[in-house]
Amino acid sequence: MMNSVRASESGLKLVDQARRQKRWNKTAVAWYTSAFTSRATLNRFWGRQSIRTDTFMAICSAVGLDWEKVVEPDEIEIDQMELTALSTTALAGIGHLDWGGAPEPRSFYGRMQELNTLQEWILQDNCCLVALLGMGGIGKTTLAVKLAHLLQDKFEFVMWRSLRNAPPLEEVLADMIQFLSVQQETNLPSSVDGKILRLIQYLQTARCLLVLDNTESILESGSRTGGYREGYAGYGELLRTIGETSHNSCLVMTSREPPQDLTILEGEALPVRCFPLKGLAESHGQEIFKEKGHFIGDDTEWMTLIERYAGNPLALKMVACAVRDFFDSNIAQFLDFLKEGSFIFDDIRDLLDRHFQRLTSTEKELMYWLAINREPISLEELQEDFV
Repeated sequence: MMNSVRASESGLKLVDQARRQKRWNKTAVAWYTSAFTSRATLNRFWGRQSIRTDTFMAICSAVGLDWEKVVEPDEIEIDQMELTALSTTALAGIGHLDWGGAPEPRSFYGRMQELNTLQEWILQDNCCLVALLGMGGIGKTTLAVKLAHLLQDKFEFVMWRSLRNAPPLEEVLADMIQFLSVQQETNLPSSVDGKILRLIQYLQTARCLLVLDNTESILESGSRTGGYREGYAGYGELLRTIGETSHNSCLVMTSREPPQDLTILEGEALPVRCFPLKGLAESHGQEIFKEKGHFIGDDTEWMTLIERYAGNPLALKMVACAVRDFFDSNIAQFLDFLKEGSFIFDDIRDLLDRHFQRLTSTEKELMYWLAINREPISLEELQEDFV
């Protein structure tokens, strides 16, 4: 099989029809990022110029087409064994994957700009540690899963672990080393420092993508921001070592708040960076509602509803069910009801309560005074309230 191929005229017509159905232009960002290529390569594809075969296959797959129906027939001689191997490389990626209970990347709303920025940080800027930060329900885990799947063929090893149940660091390190050694590492160092050093050696030897989800679970609540729970300070050493050591791998972590070590290491021009995740735009918030059913509302009502819940995907899913079940899918009726008082669902109350309980006593007092004032106030006025 040749290393490069080009599209046929009839094949480009099929591609044009397929991309129109997805409402993509000929050089859509979503298209070339999904195919792990560049706008320039996509332009060469449309110009019927020869490009790498694996890239050609990925471009066709991104719009749901069989590449063999697009390629110029005279450009390629098909060998079935080689074809199978190449298809696996181009479409599924090569490497060792351990998703460790990561959720399936199903519904995904917007976030293309966020994905592009994160891919640029990791692939072009060679960031070794990236933190996705934001309140509960904002979509950190969903974004991390999507990002990891997009990047999986750029790394030899991809491993996902959740810290929701606060596993001991020794357990996580042993798990990582076993995976990165392809189960060959049997004699692990006894100390935490030794295990971290051994992990770094693997990160230097191979290109690895590690994801730690729910990092806030190992942080102390109700005390200084970003402090570790008793017995979990070793995670700080892990983050410092990964952030300060030279290697070609990357650790992506999600958290509701940044660990204290991260604030020292991160910076816009540094290989350690934080990405604060905001709520969804109005149009993408509406997509969540459409999954739940058909809703009645004009543009102003939609905007008011999405903004009221700050575009939080989890909150919007809860609200969509309530509007559908109790207000006959009528957004105006729901908003009218809100004017008469607060309408807080138990699930949303639990979500907010978990955040509130993590605050320090000073932060809680600040929240109380903001609630008492009800309107935006200046810092000077807030200081007077405290006095």
